[in-house]
Amino acid sequence: MNRPSAAILGTWSARAAVAALLLLAVPSTRADSPPVPAEEPPAPPSNIALAFVEGPLLTNLVLNLGGRLRPNEDSYNSTWDTFVENLWGEWEFDPNSFRTNQFAHPYQGSLYFTAARSLGVGFHTSAALTTFGSWLWETAGESKPPAINDLITTAAAGTLFGEVLFRLSTLALGDSDDPGFWRETGAFVAAPMHGGNRFFFGNRYRDRRLYGIPWYGEATASFGLAARSRVDGASSDADATDLTIAGRFLHGVPGADWRFRRPFDHFDASIGLVLNEDALGSKAFGSLLVRGLVAGRAYGEGTSSGLWGLFAAYDYISPEAFRASSSNVSLGTVGQVDLGRSFALQGTTYAGVGFGAAGVSEQVVDERDYHFGLQAVGLAELSLAWAERIRLRSAVRFYLVGDEWSPDPDSYEDIEYGTAELVVRAAGPHALAVGYTGARRKARYPDVADVDMNVNQLSVSYRFVSDPGLGAAY
Repeated sequence: MNRPSAAILGTWSARAAVAALLLLAVPSTRADSPPVPAEEPPAPPSNIALAFVEGPLLTNLVLNLGGRLRPNEDSYNSTWDTFVENLWGEWEFDPNSFRTNQFAHPYQGSLYFTAARSLGVGFHTSAALTTFGSWLWETAGESKPPAINDLITTAAAGTLFGEVLFRLSTLALGDSDDPGFWRETGAFVAAPMHGGNRFFFGNRYRDRRLYGIPWYGEATASFGLAARSRVDGASSDADATDLTIAGRFLHGVPGADWRFRRPFDHFDASIGLVLNEDALGSKAFGSLLVRGLVAGRAYGEGTSSGLWGLFAAYDYISPEAFRASSSNVSLGTVGQVDLGRSFALQGTTYAGVGFGAAGVSEQVVDERDYHFGLQAVGLAELSLAWAERIRLRSAVRFYLVGDEWSPDPDSYEDIEYGTAELVVRAAGPHALAVGYTGARRKARYPDVADVDMNVNQLSVSYRFVSDPGLGAAY
C-alpha cells in the first residue's frame, strides 16, 4: 500500500483510535458480574458468501477506486495484465512508511475481518477471509509488485485488531434487542463494517454468546512531568509537556467467575495518543497494544485461577526516539492469585515469535527509516491491587528483530519497552496515577554506526475507571 492509501484510511483510523475511549463511557459490567450461563445462546446464522463480497471484494474495490481519484498517483491503476504479472512475479518487501505498513495495513485488514464477523462468520474463517483479502489487494489492488511484509501484517495484525474492534462494537450495543441511537453509534465507530451490516440486517447476525464475560475499562488523560533521553552515551533533557489520552480494555478478567470458550474471550487492549502538532501526521507518537488468548485451558479455582495456552498479539509502540511493531504468537499464561487481606496479584507472561519492524522516529531522506524481519518477542507483566483502592502495575516487553525474512542482511534491532504505574482510586470512578515509561533501542547495520539509545519519562494522570476493583476480581 502506498502513502496515499494511508490517507484513504485516515478517517477510519481516527475512528478506531477514538472508539476505545468512547466505549469506556458505556455502562460497565463489573468484575464480579454474573458468570456466562452454563447453557449458551445458540450460534447466530452466518453468511460466508456475503462476507466474501463485502470484505475482500467490495473493500478492496472502494480503496482502489479512491486511490485512482488521487492526483499524481498511478500505483492504483491496476489492470488484468498487472494482476497476471503479479500472480506469477516475485514478491518483494514494501519500503513504505512505518505508519502505512504497521498501522494502516492492520486497520485495512480489520475491515475484512469485521465484515465477516458481523455476518456471523467464526474467528478462524474470518481470519482466512482476511488473509485472502490481503492477498487480493497485493496482487490486484495495486499495479506494483506484491509485498510479503504487507501480506503478513495485514492478515495477522488485521485479524487480531479486528477481533478486538468487533468485540468492543458488540459490547457497545448492550444485550437489548433495541440498543438505541447512541449505542448503535458507538458500535459503528468501533467497527464501521459491523455498524453497516446492522443497518441492513438488524439483529439477524448478532452473536449473543459474546455477552456475560466480565471486563474492566479505563480512560486516561496524562501529563508529562519530566523526560530524558540518551543517544550513544550522551544524555539530554527531552520535551515532556505533552498531553496524552489513552484507554485500556481488559476483557475476561483473570480470577473472575467465567469460562474460556473461544478465541479472544480473554484479551487486553490499550491505546494512547500524544496530543501535539504531529498527532494526526506521520510523526504521531503513541501506542496500540492488543493481545488475546487464541486457544487455552483454565487452571485453579475461584479468585486464584488463570489460563494458559496460545496467545496472539499486535503491538505498535512509538516513543519519541524510535518505533517498534509486531504481529506475533506466543505460549504463555495469565492469572490471578488471591493473597488474602484484600490483596490480589495478577500477571501475564509469554514468549514467542513474530514478524514486525523497528527503527527511528524521524524520516530518513531517500531511505526506509526502519528495519523489519522475523522477531523473537516476550512479555512479563505484574499487577498488585489492594482493597479496591490501590493498584501497582508494571510491564516489560522486548522485540528482537533479526535478519530472517528481511531485506537487511547482517543487521538487527533490539527493543525493550517498560512501564510502571501507581494508581490510587480517589472516589467512585475517579483515580489519580503516577507513571514511568522507559524504552531502549540497540541496532546494528553493516553500513552505518551502531545505535544505542533510550528514553525515560515520568508522568501524572487522571483515570476514569469502570470498576472500583481496578481490574482485579475479589
